Amino acid sequence: MNIDFRRISYTLMRKSQAWLSEASGVPRSTLSYVARGLRELPKQYSSSIRNVYQSEAYYNMKASGLSTTQANRFRWYSPETVLNVESTISMKINYCTLGAIGKKLQGLGRPATEEEVLSLWEEAHDAVFEGIQESKEPYEDIMKYGEKK
Repeated sequence: MNIDFRRISYTLMRKSQAWLSEASGVPRSTLSYVARGLRELPKQYSSSIRNVYQSEAYYNMKASGLSTTQANRFRWYSPETVLNVESTISMKINYCTLGAIGKKLQGLGRPATEEEVLSLWEEAHDAVFEGIQESKEPYEDIMKYGEKK
């Protein structure tokens, strides 16, 4: 499948065809045919689809936890890479959150209640998310967090 199809498919994972049509200026019927793989996107719409895709990729990666710099960097990448980055940064945030909770629970010296664990999760997750999102580290270095040296 060509890049236009893949960009459209990525955007349609979270947005409607009506939204994409309005945002890109591509007629709904054309989007429908392209999204179903029945025809190629006319060349006149390629740059518009690319711009909408990049905007959505940036927004989604920021929402996943990437910094502004890293989301801006990856918005130029293929939809498959963007999905991989979104997924792996979310997994890394959860991994670091579990590590933070483990240390806090160990420090309690007693079994924690369910409410305590949930409270710790929310607090730790928010702190890790914010820390990674504000980090100046490149994505590749962030992905090494928590690895044994």
